Amino acid sequence: MIAVCYPKDGWILQRMAEHLLARIPESIGLDYEDPETWTPGGVLDSGPQKLNYFINYATMRRTTAKLDAAWFTHPEDNGLFWEVARHVDLAVCNCDQYRRALESRGCRAATVLPGVEAAFTPKLVLGFVGRFNSYGKRKGVDLLQQVGGLEFVELAVSDGRLTLEELPAFYRRLDYVLVTSRYEGGPMCLLEGLACGKQVICPPDVGFADRFPEGIVPYDNGDFSSLERVLRELYAKKLRLAAMVRDCTWERWVLDHLRLFTALIRERNA
Repeated sequence: MIAVCYPKDGWILQRMAEHLLARIPESIGLDYEDPETWTPGGVLDSGPQKLNYFINYATMRRTTAKLDAAWFTHPEDNGLFWEVARHVDLAVCNCDQYRRALESRGCRAATVLPGVEAAFTPKLVLGFVGRFNSYGKRKGVDLLQQVGGLEFVELAVSDGRLTLEELPAFYRRLDYVLVTSRYEGGPMCLLEGLACGKQVICPPDVGFADRFPEGIVPYDNGDFSSLERVLRELYAKKLRLAAMVRDCTWERWVLDHLRLFTALIRERNA
């Protein structure tokens, strides 16, 4: 049905093309850097495909005897974006603002959002600063172990292995700092976490936590059910963000292209 011309460089454009090739029967993959691809009268002009699809527009070196479509990301200063758009039968755009811009210039255009690999899923990344097995019940090791068993939590524990120079980077990669202590004079991680712009999940009656009410996410001291409820509420915020792109799958990417290409081919045949 289609031939896809794309760069084989391991980057996102190659992945986009390969998702199409893997899911569209009888599709053909062409390397845009292969000189034979561009030979007049060659596969782009005389192959069995109805349509040639160039990912992205910059790979399109000439028009062909078939229907031509191209993937349009964003304009560059050299004007190639607009020039290629004038010569294709369909411009498939990465976002609506450039689809509208192309349509305003008389180009036939559509928007298809890319997909997201299934491996991209949210986790609640929590950081515990201290030795995991030290200080027993006072440090809330029992709570920490239960937190580590929650399927949606990624627990990062310094365990006394990080130097002072390494700690700031440790804090910055967290979603929240977690304090499971039942009582403290501090803790230092509360100050350090806030200094790095991170909220701290901590009972309000531990140490000097009551000095920083806006900086802590409170739960009941020593109560795992209370802590778990807080963690699930925080995780729910991440799930709401993830839901915004739930439909951005590679299966949908392929189906949207099939819909557009089928309509274009039917128009040509008519």
